[in-house]
Amino acid sequence: MAHSRMTDKNQLKKKISSMRDLTEEVAESPKAKKVHGLRIMTRQLRAGTWLLEKQKATLDFDPKETKKTLKKLGRKLGKSRELDVLKKDSKIYSFKDKKIDNQGDKINRKLQKTLTKKFRQNLEKDLGVIAQHWRVPPPPEIRRIREKILLAIKKWPEEFPQDKSALHRIRIDAKKMIYRLELLGEHNQDLKDLQRHLGRVHDLEILEKKFSSKKEVHRALKQHLWKARASYYRILDKF
Repeated sequence: MAHSRMTDKNQLKKKISSMRDLTEEVAESPKAKKVHGLRIMTRQLRAGTWLLEKQKATLDFDPKETKKTLKKLGRKLGKSRELDVLKKDSKIYSFKDKKIDNQGDKINRKLQKTLTKKFRQNLEKDLGVIAQHWRVPPPPEIRRIREKILLAIKKWPEEFPQDKSALHRIRIDAKKMIYRLELLGEHNQDLKDLQRHLGRVHDLEILEKKFSSKKEVHRALKQHLWKARASYYRILDKF
């Protein structure tokens, strides 16, 4: 795992400023690359609200509502991103379905309706309050928060699960841990690898469900499962 300096107030303000600009761009034209970038920012800032919640004894406001708003936005962005990945995978594996384009247009229109000027202004205001309260905790508190972040791993089964719902929960756990640890200045490659391979498993399962199964798709799915399995055991060994 790689370590760097914990996110400070100036870095957070820059992130919020970038998110404001990107939110406006996506509201105007929800292109795939920008949607993906904004989705990552919502995850990073949700991790930030979580971190503040863990320090709420020293705060005079509750970041819970901002966290809910970011989660709502993340879900809308996720649907757009998921369909974009489906379109790309469909081309890779030579599947054809014109309905996918129509679905994408419909999802993106809903996303644009969410990103009203009022919504964007309220979100920027809420994030400004978070930036105002942001602080770098002392080392003992960072260690305590890190332990709390990694608690999810202790609940994982000793054997790599085959059940789809269990793998989904592990993927969500990994995603949360990645962004929360990064705020503390820690970059864990095994968690990133696990999340990435389980993400591809999820994408390919959607492709299999949408179209008749192909050997190439099933083979790729198995490869990502094996790689996820290897990352999973490396994580269990370390933690």
